[in-house]
Amino acid sequence: MINLLQAAAIKAADKSTLFGRFFSRRAGSLSQVLATLLAVFALAAPMAGPASAQTTTVPAQSTTPAPDGATTVATHADWTVRCGPNPQTQTEVCYMVQQVTSNDTGRAVLQVAIGKFGPDKRDVALVTLPLGVRLPPGVAIEVTGKEQRKRPFERCLRIGCQAQLPLDDVTLNEFKAGIGGRILFQDATGRTIALPFSLKGFTAAFAGVK
Repeated sequence: MINLLQAAAIKAADKSTLFGRFFSRRAGSLSQVLATLLAVFALAAPMAGPASAQTTTVPAQSTTPAPDGATTVATHADWTVRCGPNPQTQTEVCYMVQQVTSNDTGRAVLQVAIGKFGPDKRDVALVTLPLGVRLPPGVAIEVTGKEQRKRPFERCLRIGCQAQLPLDDVTLNEFKAGIGGRILFQDATGRTIALPFSLKGFTAAFAGVK
């Protein structure tokens, strides 16, 4: 998946000097690939501010082709599976994604993407939240009734601020067995905000990740 996303990063860099500078400094690193992931998912615009209270969970859809050539191949309840070619190995790689939108604005306030990274194909979840979050506390990922997993924000780009969560066997089993979860973070004023995400369709969608 790294090669696929690196190819997308090169194309994205042609359209954004900010992205271009980032890629030139961090070329080939896992951090670069993770930073690119949500751009590859073809978000049309930056996310809405974090103050939205009422939200709706929907499978992430793209109205234009992603820079990596990926297309939606399946939708399982609240998750979308997208696949595209690895330009070096000519094999197909697939990832899954879900977004939560504001009922007031219809814009995304949360996106969760899961794919396999590195030569060992580690399972990683990438969480993207709106710009304007408070960075030092990081983000907490919680499956209903289970222990919170706290992660730092890795970076902020035009599309939002991102944190990554490695998915070990224990975490994966919680996601597969769960019904839903929450992403907790603080806004710029220090107020804690909890955004729900759905785990409906997670197991079926994850079976398509490769």
